[in-house]
Order: sequence, then structure tokens, then C-alpha cells
Amino acid sequence: MVSVFEVIDACDERSRAAKEAVKDTFAAAWTHLQAGEFGKAAKRFDRVLQQLPGDPPATLHRDVCRRFLDDGAPRDWDGATTMTSK
Repeated sequence: MVSVFEVIDACDERSRAAKEAVKDTFAAAWTHLQAGEFGKAAKRFDRVLQQLPGDPPATLHRDVCRRFLDDGAPRDWDGATTMTSK
């Protein structure tokens, strides 16, 4: 497994403040996603996206949640998301 971190110190002041403001909501969404609570996770990622429209990580993970809600998670899903494109 690979851990991914977002460096926000390189962001401008406005972007950094916006990302700081939603980090607890993002963390809660991530926890729900890892627990397989896709509906709860999607709602929290949506809250992040209300504050940070188009945020790539929140969009990616919200879309994973929606896909799993629609189609079901893979039977052997271990909490990891496989990236197939950059």
C-alpha cells in the first residue's frame, strides 16, 4: 500500500486556508470510505467539494463511493483504490 499526502504549504494563502478548513471533513470522509461506509463517505466528500469545487482528491474518492454504491465494492476490496490513469 502507498500513502499519499497533499502538500499544502506550496499553495497560495487562499487555497491553503480553504484546504485547512475542510481537512477534518476530508479525514472523516476518508475514514468512512475505508470502513466501507460509502454513503456517509460520499456525503462528506460532497461537503468538501462545496468548499473546494473541483478538488481532485475529493472528486476521485467521492466518485469511487458513488461507483461502489451503484455497483457494489469488489468482493476482495481492501480499502485501496487502484489508479488506472494519471
